[in-house]
Amino acid sequence: MSPRMRFTSILARSWPTALTCLMLAGCGASNAVVSKVTGLISQTPPAPPIVVSEGAPTMKVRLPMRGVSGGMARIALRGDVSEWRSSDGISLTLKDGQIIATRGFGADLAIADVRAAMAAMRQGAGDYNRTMHWLDGESHDQVEVFACTLRAAQDQTVANLRVLSESCTGAQRSFTNTYTVLATTGAVIHSDQWVSPGLGHIEIDPR
Repeated sequence: MSPRMRFTSILARSWPTALTCLMLAGCGASNAVVSKVTGLISQTPPAPPIVVSEGAPTMKVRLPMRGVSGGMARIALRGDVSEWRSSDGISLTLKDGQIIATRGFGADLAIADVRAAMAAMRQGAGDYNRTMHWLDGESHDQVEVFACTLRAAQDQTVANLRVLSESCTGAQRSFTNTYTVLATTGAVIHSDQWVSPGLGHIEIDPR
């Protein structure tokens, strides 16, 4: 596969509706909400070409497990929820720097409940649960609850930057995420976040 992120374009046209479901549920989704979202994704045709406003923010995305990388532009912003899409229809949805959904990768993250993680990020540390729903190879919803701990990485504060490490353990698997944040505001400027068994980690760098 080309290193320029040549993915199959299967992002649903109904994603705005699905995103609304995510926002209304506060990303603490019930089974009914998950079924609605995953049903919309699996039953609708690919997304149309994106229209990017001049000067729109962009970011670089890398998937180490698949050995691909590419650029994405922000196409929507609703409060602290932003949608980012590549030219071939792949998308990420972030909530204040946390990945809450992916579309078009195949083994997608359907919904992640990041409310407790966001609260810990604002405090710089914390212990909490993270619930994640993802799609398997047959577009079936899988869910796992992870016990997570967020701590500042030792000797990783440089100038006005801090590195936070998030360690999460579930019944079937465990992972570690890292976030580089501005010490003054807590804004995430780089992250390496695990999203699903089929995708592994996604690294995000603003441009």
